[in-house]
Amino acid sequence: MQKNNVTEKDAKKLISVVNTQLADYHARVAIYGMPITILKFFEANAEQVNGDVVIVRDANDEGWAAMKRNECPKVLFVFSEDYCVPSYFSSVCKKIVLPKALIKRVNANDRE
Repeated sequence: MQKNNVTEKDAKKLISVVNTQLADYHARVAIYGMPITILKFFEANAEQVNGDVVIVRDANDEGWAAMKRNECPKVLFVFSEDYCVPSYFSSVCKKIVLPKALIKRVNANDRE
């Protein structure tokens, strides 16, 4: 697992929260409003996720994300804090809420 300055405990938490939802009946799960550090973490650790990982930073990523939404059986969408998510995605995804303290720690560790 590539941790990108994320503690091992936090890395396991990030992956397990996502995989728990994907193991349930949810085919599409999403994390909204994430900072770049979280985007980079999931990008680097996509092989640890039990589904396809789609990082959406801006409108340029919408086409790829839409294709994955329609074609893949299990998908994790990670949306940037700079991207306004349309209902095309939000209406069909189970929302995952990461603890704010976890996000804060990941951001702080990335700056070190």
